[in-house]
Amino acid sequence: MRVSKWMMAAPLLISLSAFAQTVQPAQASQSVQPGTGPVSASGNTPAAPAQQAQAPSTMDQVVDRIILRERGLIDMLKTRTPIVETYLQNLQWDAQLGPVPKDDRYFLGRVDLT
Repeated sequence: MRVSKWMMAAPLLISLSAFAQTVQPAQASQSVQPGTGPVSASGNTPAAPAQQAQAPSTMDQVVDRIILRERGLIDMLKTRTPIVETYLQNLQWDAQLGPVPKDDRYFLGRVDLT
């Protein structure tokens, strides 16, 4: 039972994380009006956001970035209830072919993180 819950949760979290990463840059670009981007300390030239300017150089920095994005995703999802479709395929062993499909399971539901 635990394995099936993880099998349903893992693809959901991966797809939602990917969705959040594609949505966040689009939202950031919409919030800045043309010609009014962030300004550097000198006040003359636009400065790139700190997170985008520096690529992570250690595994700890990569993990910290992932955690920050996941927290942002959870905060975004608290106001929504997306529809989630999960597909599981059960396999059985065949002596000649190896693992072959036995049956399929489809689950359709809504995510509620409140």
